[in-house]
Amino acid sequence: KKPRFYNIQNFSVSYSYNEEYRRDIIIDWRLRKSYMGAFDYSYSNQVKEIKPVEKIPVVKDSKYLKWIKDFNFYPSYKQIGFHTEMNRDYETSRIRNNTLELTGVYSDILINTQVQKNWNWIRQYTFKYDLTKNLKFDYTGSNTAIVGEPRGVIDKENTDWYEAYKDTLWQNIKTGGIGTIYNHTVNGNYKLPLDKFPLIDFMSGDARYTGTFRWDRAPFTQDTLGNTIQNSRQVQLNLQANLETLYNKVPLLKEINTGKKPKDDKKKKDKDDPTKKDGFGKDKEKEEKPEKINPLHLSFDFLS
Repeated sequence: KKPRFYNIQNFSVSYSYNEEYRRDIIIDWRLRKSYMGAFDYSYSNQVKEIKPVEKIPVVKDSKYLKWIKDFNFYPSYKQIGFHTEMNRDYETSRIRNNTLELTGVYSDILINTQVQKNWNWIRQYTFKYDLTKNLKFDYTGSNTAIVGEPRGVIDKENTDWYEAYKDTLWQNIKTGGIGTIYNHTVNGNYKLPLDKFPLIDFMSGDARYTGTFRWDRAPFTQDTLGNTIQNSRQVQLNLQANLETLYNKVPLLKEINTGKKPKDDKKKKDKDDPTKKDGFGKDKEKEEKPEKINPLHLSFDFLS
């Protein structure tokens, strides 16, 4: 079954909640609540490759036009993905009134409840597109933001205050929070079509490009320092040559490279020739050819 972008398996949701309560001789009570919620979407697209000139007879039957024959492209993206995650910590605490134990005199001092709030929002993006078999592109990015909350203890019994708290909170969520960190990476890869040309098909190579960008917000207590930006770029070109493939283009070098020896093959053929064997399978002895007698030589020998 062909996957669809709306299939349920492309989505995932997770949630967790943790509560921690502590008390000791110094702390009257400390309550910490941690929340985590995440949503993921990932879809891998099965795109059909298109070769518009593959079946043209002139191009199809020529090995010198292979680079045109193999021209291809993909009409759509390869993969998209999105991840969002919220992490919220809410902690309230109050220290004990130990004035009697420490000084011997009880003092009704004012001890306020301490509150700590932290709400982080992380968003990540993924996008991949293979324009052709040889040309590929991908992008990954992430953004970290803080969701601001009104100060003080969350008092749900104070209806008016709690309604104003929720309105402020939802307004901050709708605006995406206050961005603190953003970064992305872009990659491009191109495989050079050297193998499509018969004269240089022993060579291969690829070109790669990588670009990065990062933005950091200035500290909240030192806004006058300004934000920080960093970026980088890397370009890489790789070339390789297979000399064995190059040597095999020459018949003599190909025979040497493959270990073939024509003379040895001829000797082996003569050795296995049944006409060279006697009835017992042994090699026949070479017959000596009679020497031709020259009468002039005999006359010279007799006179001497």
